[in-house]
Amino acid sequence: KALTGKGAISNIPVAAFGAVHEALDLKGMLDGGFDLNADASGASAHLDLKATGVGGRDEAEGETADLDVNAQWDGESVDGKIEITGIDGLTAQATVSWPLTHYPDEGTVLTVEEDPFKAAVTLQGGLAQLWDRLPIGDQTLSGDLDIGIAVSGTLNDPKIEGSATVRDARYENFTAGTLIEKLNLTTSIDADGSLSLQASGSDGDAGTLMINGHARIDKDEGLSLDTTLVLTAFRAVNLDNAEVVAAGSVSYVGTPIGGKITGNITAEPVSINVAQSLPPSVTELHAHDVFVNKGGEVSAPSESVWSAELDLTVDFPRRFNVFGRGLESEWGGKVEIGGTTDAPQVNG
Repeated sequence: KALTGKGAISNIPVAAFGAVHEALDLKGMLDGGFDLNADASGASAHLDLKATGVGGRDEAEGETADLDVNAQWDGESVDGKIEITGIDGLTAQATVSWPLTHYPDEGTVLTVEEDPFKAAVTLQGGLAQLWDRLPIGDQTLSGDLDIGIAVSGTLNDPKIEGSATVRDARYENFTAGTLIEKLNLTTSIDADGSLSLQASGSDGDAGTLMINGHARIDKDEGLSLDTTLVLTAFRAVNLDNAEVVAAGSVSYVGTPIGGKITGNITAEPVSINVAQSLPPSVTELHAHDVFVNKGGEVSAPSESVWSAELDLTVDFPRRFNVFGRGLESEWGGKVEIGGTTDAPQVNG
């Protein structure tokens, strides 16, 4: 049985395909072509498709993307490549080599589960424009992003490897005054299913932050996590009315739904200016208890999706300075936090 075909399009609006699916109701133009030949002597096919200026039809001034698709078939495998550019300065690329064998006697094409395949996805660009699209108004993040994920093996035994890297990034939280500069982060996925995370940064001065984490996916137990945060003279809070420098480590061991948080943190020095922290008068608030139903009964709050045991110690041995409104004092002490994140128990 023979199958042949050939076609081409030129300067066709993307919106012309909006009737097929509402997701295609976009502005932009399409160009491309294909050819297919399959008979007793063999099979081959080729596809080229280019889409330019693709974007929302209602966003006259919005960013647009360009799409380039290329695929070839030699009767045994399909090799394809997709490249997208223009969205927030990012470049995305996907490649695939997929087994697809032509059987001329039967006039069919099949993929066998034991045949090898490979696929890869990459994403490069800046973080700032991407971060601006998130609903996080009091924080900023900039830097260079590089993601690469590869899948190979067979359909019944696939292997995943990859990494994600953030280089020379800068994070700032305006609510707490937290600043992380020279932030470098690397995550990787190995073929055995294990994941790792390493991150480091500074507070713009002598303070440093480091994160070291590992995760593993088990068929029976699911995802397990083991992550540690280490602070060294890190300026965690830097506001006009408060300043906190912290050192120590905090670890989390568990799963995405529960585990245990342990750690020891020393806060020194700490400065709190009560003259700026407190208002000149007390404001009366009219509260409504959201846990009381129309019958006056108190309903129990819903259970948390995630909960963890707590075993934390916060030490402020000296130089915990509270001043303002005629007050000049230095405090010291230690606080131990136990219980759970749902019901913490504080002693000290």
